Order: sequence, then structure tokens, then C-alpha cells
Amino acid sequence: MYELDNGYPDEADIDSVLSSLGLEIPVENNPNFYGQFKRFTWGLVNAARWAFTLGVYCPSATTFNVRGGDYTFAGVTKTYAPGSAIDPTDIDTTYIWMEPDNTIGSGIDGDGWPTTEHIKLAEIDVDSDGVITDVRDQRGLVFLKSDSGLILLGSATVDLNAAADTEVGVYTVPTGKVLLLDHVLIFTLSDDAIAAVVTVGKTGGTCDEFAGDQTLSGLDGTTKTGKIVSAQPLGQTVFAAGETVGVEITTPAGAACTAIFAPIGILADA
Repeated sequence: MYELDNGYPDEADIDSVLSSLGLEIPVENNPNFYGQFKRFTWGLVNAARWAFTLGVYCPSATTFNVRGGDYTFAGVTKTYAPGSAIDPTDIDTTYIWMEPDNTIGSGIDGDGWPTTEHIKLAEIDVDSDGVITDVRDQRGLVFLKSDSGLILLGSATVDLNAAADTEVGVYTVPTGKVLLLDHVLIFTLSDDAIAAVVTVGKTGGTCDEFAGDQTLSGLDGTTKTGKIVSAQPLGQTVFAAGETVGVEITTPAGAACTAIFAPIGILADA
């Protein structure tokens, strides 16, 4: 009798585990073996369906596609429905990723991964005949990433020379969630913002629940970046579903100046 080389539990233990997972083994020497084998395969796929989501595969030797399913992007649950298969560039390596708008992006490795938000999906190699010779799954770079639970929630360009009391919404908390805001990053300045004063909070009101007047005196050039944190780390206001994190200009910069504001925080179930 042929045996496999790696270590395995006893067959009785394997049968018990498979049974507990709802998986039935095809019966040997029966006229419906192929039908049972298909059902067994369906059971395996169904049990591991989450791992198939956003997986890159080749529906033909020269094209790739992405499997559909539910996934989470920046704390928001989305559903991706597969589109048409894509023919990648010959004699090159193609990067494949998920865009924030729930569409698939791809490009040659010479251009690199996007500098904006994205989910890495795979790298594929294509030979001179247009045949895909290798698919390397990159989803583990996302799934296995360890962090504190803080995520980049979104971003918006804010006109720091807008009239006093102008509010700009940056991120709206999705249905079923609450937001624990940790800080707000400021970057990509078009000019210095040393005279500008802003607050951060909920739009439609005082817009200062997270942080009152913040003078941006340290942002004295386009290469500078900053971070706004709450003055009351033990007494912050929670942002509820439907509420929007906003930035209010209380004192304009005095000259044309824009910057990107990006809230960082933790989304929790309401």
C-alpha cells in the first residue's frame, strides 16, 4: 500500500475532522463516484470561499481575471462582481490591485504599485507569446499585516485660505459603525500655511469636538507635514454612523494654500 510521506493523523481522526466540517468523502467503487467527487470538491470550495475572494486566476492561457466576493476596504464592506477577462502586456510582469472605487487596476511592474490607497492582489509574468507563465498571490501582504487597528479612513483637499467658518467634510462614518478618531494627518501643501487656524470635529455644528483651534505655524513649506491630535485623549467624542469628520477654517492662511487632510482612526461595530 502506498503511503504519503508527510505526517498525518490516523484515518479515523481525519474522517472525524472532515465530518465535523460537513465534508463527505466519496465512496470507493461506486457508479456515482464522479458525482460524489464533485460534491466533495464543492464542499471544500464552500468551506474556504472567503479565501477565494479577490484571487487572481487565468480563464485562458493569455488572460487574467479576479474572483468576486465580499471584502473590507478602509472599514467599509464591499462586494466585487467580476468583469471581463484582461489581456496583460507581453514580455513583462503585471501588477494587479483593487482600487478604492471597487474596480480592478493593473499596470506593468516598471511603473510600480499605486501611490494612492489600494489592495495588492497579485503579480503575473507574461512571455513573448502572451502566455501567462506565473501568478503570485500578494493578498497575504494585506491579510497578514499586523497593526494597531488604526486605518486611513479617507482624505480630502482643504482650501486653507477659504473664508472663516468654512467647513470641509473629510470622511463619513458608514452605517453600523462608530469611529474612534485617533489623529488627522496634513500633507501635500501647495504653499506655507503658517497663518491658518483650523478645528476638527463633526460637520454641521461647531466642528471642534475633536480639536479646537489649531494654528498651523509649523507648516512653513510644501515639504512639511503635520498631525492634529485631540486635546482630550480620555474624553473624546465618538463619531456615530452617518456623522462626518470635518475641518473648519477659523482663520484663513492669508494667501492661496491647499493641503490634504486624512483622518486616522478605528472603526468599530455600533
